[in-house]
Amino acid sequence: LKIKDLVTDLNTASKLDYDMQPLDLERVHLPRLLRSVVAEHVNSGLDELHPLELDLDENALDAVVLADERLIGRAVENAIANARLHNERGCRVQVTLAVRGERALVRVADDGAGELAELKARLARARTARSAAGSYGEEHGLGLVLVDRIVRAHGGSISIESEPGRGFSVELSLPLA
Repeated sequence: LKIKDLVTDLNTASKLDYDMQPLDLERVHLPRLLRSVVAEHVNSGLDELHPLELDLDENALDAVVLADERLIGRAVENAIANARLHNERGCRVQVTLAVRGERALVRVADDGAGELAELKARLARARTARSAAGSYGEEHGLGLVLVDRIVRAHGGSISIESEPGRGFSVELSLPLA
C-alpha cells in the first residue's frame, strides 16, 4: 500500500508539472474538508504519541475556495502524515484554518524534532525541476513537493518554518472563492 501511494503521488506530481492533471474545480468549504481529513486520521489509528488538534478561526468558519477537493485534501493529508512520520518519539500536531484578506491559510504544525535546514533548498530545486522524480527517495522529498505542486496548481503558495528541536510547520495559502 505504501508503494502504491508513493507511485500515485509521483504520478500526480508529474501530471501537475506538465498540466496534465485535470482539476475538478468546485466550491470547497474548507472547515468541512479539514474536519473530514482530521477525523480520517484520528479514525485510522492515530496513537497517543501524535495527538491531533483542529483549530478553526472564527473568521474562517465560512471559508470557501475554488479547488479540486480531492487534491486539496491530499495536500493536507500529506502534511499531517509528514509530521507523524518524522517524529517517531511523538509530537502534537495542530491543523489550523484562518482567513487573511482574500486568502485562506491552512497550517499544519508540529512541536516535534524540526527539520534539516536543507529542506527549503530541496523544495526550491524540485520547483525548478520538471519532474518530481528528482525528489524521489529523499526524506521529505515527494510528500512536500506534492503539497507544493497541488497548492500552486490552485493559484496558491506554501511556506515552511522549522527549527531543530522546536517543530515544523507547513502553511498553505489559497485564494478564497
